[in-house]
Amino acid sequence: MWFSVSASCLIINGGYVQIVTDTEFRVLPVRKGDAYLLKSARGCYLVDGGGFGCDLPDLLQERGARRLRAAICTQVSPSAMGGLLETMRAGLPVAEYWLPEGLTVLPELALRFNGDLSGWLALAAGGAAEPPPSGTSWPLFALERGRRMLGAAGALALAMAAGQGTWRGVLPDASALGPGRFFLHLITRLMVDSPPPSDGAPLLTEMIGPLLTGMRVADLCLLCGRMILERFGRSSDGQRVGPAVVRALALGAMTAALADLTGARLRHFRPVDRLADHLVPRHPLMCLNGVESRPLPGLGHTVRPETILRQAAELAAPGRGLVFRYGEADCGVLFLSNSHLRFLPPGETLRLDRPTVVTAPGRGSCRQEQVYERVLSDSPEVDFWVRGRLPRARKVSPAFRRKVNVRCLHNCRLNTLREILLLFRGGGWTSEDAPCSA
Repeated sequence: MWFSVSASCLIINGGYVQIVTDTEFRVLPVRKGDAYLLKSARGCYLVDGGGFGCDLPDLLQERGARRLRAAICTQVSPSAMGGLLETMRAGLPVAEYWLPEGLTVLPELALRFNGDLSGWLALAAGGAAEPPPSGTSWPLFALERGRRMLGAAGALALAMAAGQGTWRGVLPDASALGPGRFFLHLITRLMVDSPPPSDGAPLLTEMIGPLLTGMRVADLCLLCGRMILERFGRSSDGQRVGPAVVRALALGAMTAALADLTGARLRHFRPVDRLADHLVPRHPLMCLNGVESRPLPGLGHTVRPETILRQAAELAAPGRGLVFRYGEADCGVLFLSNSHLRFLPPGETLRLDRPTVVTAPGRGSCRQEQVYERVLSDSPEVDFWVRGRLPRARKVSPAFRRKVNVRCLHNCRLNTLREILLLFRGGGWTSEDAPCSA
């Protein structure tokens, strides 16, 4: 099912009237991850936001996207969420954020953690782990900033312990701390590579504290989360489960902390293993493999380490990105994220029955080879396949190369970064860029 809209519309934006006559699709020039901007008669939509430090708020402002109807996260990874979190922090007017359900569930689970520290360490390490110091217990936070911020603190504690493989340096001696002081404690510890047994961190806290006291609690959480991602969130093929768990917990914590700063509506989508092609109410988009949900009801009063680990691992699992489809009467956009399309029954395909822009899964990498056979077009010559910047170490799928119209954010011939801009006018998508020889 597709949604039909008018070919033109008046949008009042910043005190002037703007006439929108074309649907505009951009792959934004971010150097980490993917960020897609869609402008139509129904407003502006951002799908994923690239990595941290990509100056996404400025990129959006420069392209006239001063207000977003929705900012959409398709996968839980720093390369998709960094820019979205920075957009939240910058206070860019966004009506709604669409998030994977697990991002909200993880901080809530951290609040309900039963305190089995040894069990958490063993699970996160995939086997035996260093036991917590004698007398260590799960912290009791003073209620300062509400439930979301408390959940963020707990999630970062679990993430840091999973990364270190120990509770040493994670939990302070005091049993009652507010989130701000707790984030400052973790930041201090992260700046000390190997804290000595005598604990030299308090002196460093006295040195750093005055520099950070002007920061909001949410900013401290964001800084702490980024430090944990940088230190413990990197992974490579064959690595244990730890880094993926760290990434999910840290990103969930940062989302929870920043959600308190935005007045936007939060909508949550639960992945499902079936085709769910219902339109999101009041929007010309549908989530093909997710259903909107209320994520918190039904959680137990206390949860075991296994529950938190399972939720974090599922959230960060490869190939489980949310797939969104945008449609007008005559054109469409298919956001494949990193999905393996496991929600399609065996032998079934996704059909493109009108000129469509398709964002290449995995940025066109060979790991997503099987996906291309499951997306079929009635008229492949009118479709465009686009991909973001692919590191040189990653090979491009031959199936992606064989597509008729291919556009790459990275100019393969000149080895430069370029923006992809496609316009739908006169019944088809047009591009001023030369085809890419990827």
